[in-house]
Amino acid sequence: MRRLFNVIKHAMKTHRLPLSLSLCACGLLAGLAAVAAAQSPAQQQQAQAKPPDPWPGAKMAWPKPSDWLEGAIKRLEKMREPRQGGGQARQEEDADRLLERAADVLDLARAVAKKGAGSTGAGVAGADGAAATAAGANTGDQFRYGRYIAAAGSLMDAADRVRWARRGEPKPEEFDFWGAGFILQGCYFRVRQANYFADMSGARKSEQYVELASSLYQQGRSAYDAKEYSRARLYGDASSSVVFALECLAQAATPDPHIYK
Repeated sequence: MRRLFNVIKHAMKTHRLPLSLSLCACGLLAGLAAVAAAQSPAQQQQAQAKPPDPWPGAKMAWPKPSDWLEGAIKRLEKMREPRQGGGQARQEEDADRLLERAADVLDLARAVAKKGAGSTGAGVAGADGAAATAAGANTGDQFRYGRYIAAAGSLMDAADRVRWARRGEPKPEEFDFWGAGFILQGCYFRVRQANYFADMSGARKSEQYVELASSLYQQGRSAYDAKEYSRARLYGDASSSVVFALECLAQAATPDPHIYK
């Protein structure tokens, strides 16, 4: 508005306008001035207003590496508690095997944490090492520690999806609101990577990871063919989570030698 005011004022100075146009310009300038005067108190009040409070999360401390291990162990213990009712035998067997593998991976993470604690002269709190100190005396150990935590979390995610897939009675659905068909297409190629990551990882019982990933994908395909789209999506997610866990283990086994020394 101020720019428009200046333009009109400049035109009146530099050009000789007819009387009628001059009167119109003066009226327009007077109107603009009145509007500006009417808006100025609001603008001043807005300028003096208190700025919004910062995001509460900005004051929160980020979790420490030791918290990752402690949180993962607590989650695993919670998932291993006896379940009322339960699901189908195959579903519970798959979930239990996934949780067993998650426990194996957390043992690896705990060993790296203890190694880092020993090299820095710090102790490991707790009898079971759940509250381990910051992991690793070097960047390579820290990287491996993070990959182990990620792998364990992904395996627990897979077990959770499998249990959800068998809750309630399966029934056909009219529409694929879950996007199961799209997800399963990606899972097909993802599962084909499982053998590659298993060979690189050197993980204990790595063949079981491959078997579980393939089995869960096939269960997802069967559910999709039966138009049980929600179950198909859950099984597809579970198969991808198993392969991601293998990928994390492969990364932990073969860190980049040019970066992690």
